[in-house]
Amino acid sequence: MMPSTFDGMLKQAQVLVKSGMLPSEVKTPEAAVAIMLKGRELDIPPMQAFSSIYVVKGKPTISAQLIGALIFRAGHGYHVDKLDDAGCVITFNRKGATPYQHTFSIENAKAAGLAGAETWKKYTKAMLFSRCMSAGARIAFPDIIAGMYTTEELADPESVTVDEASGEVVYDADYSVVEDKSEPPTQEPDNGNGEDVDNGHAAFIGQREAAKERAEAERPASRRPSLISPLRATRSR
Repeated sequence: MMPSTFDGMLKQAQVLVKSGMLPSEVKTPEAAVAIMLKGRELDIPPMQAFSSIYVVKGKPTISAQLIGALIFRAGHGYHVDKLDDAGCVITFNRKGATPYQHTFSIENAKAAGLAGAETWKKYTKAMLFSRCMSAGARIAFPDIIAGMYTTEELADPESVTVDEASGEVVYDADYSVVEDKSEPPTQEPDNGNGEDVDNGHAAFIGQREAAKERAEAERPASRRPSLISPLRATRSR
């Protein structure tokens, strides 16, 4: 039962959140009310809205199954002509209009950079169906789905999975990309000869000091500087 006032919806949402019966991503009464309001726009009851509407990046999305249900409820229809790992073809039949056929293939998914995601590899047919249904319905039935998108169209590819029982694409609100914040190892500048500047400079200094020591050792004793200070030499005279 949908309350007729906003306060009534908020009270109902508070009860539902506390019940633990809502999806894990609906953590506050305010989030629950937002989904309930979207459900009211689509004329679906609250509990169905919670199971079929997901908020992704601040925008409500709906499942492909709900799109199909809305099409049938409005008196129209669709037929899945083909569904395999190569692609999906759906014919949308609107009363009084020419049927519209839409195709979404695995090549389309590859071109969009989707096919490499784990969910696409594991549930290829379900993902192809969802994309084909949403894109085709936006063309054939814009008044029914009001330009809405399915969950995987707005979510990061790795943040969605498929409910194996229903075949519905669902959103994992707790998914997050772990960013590698470790600093890359520092590299000394190259001197152009394949050597680090600092290491090459140190080697040069070492070679120069060694050469000075050899020259000092080879110098005749009479020409070597005295180790006695000028002051001590004066006093000794």
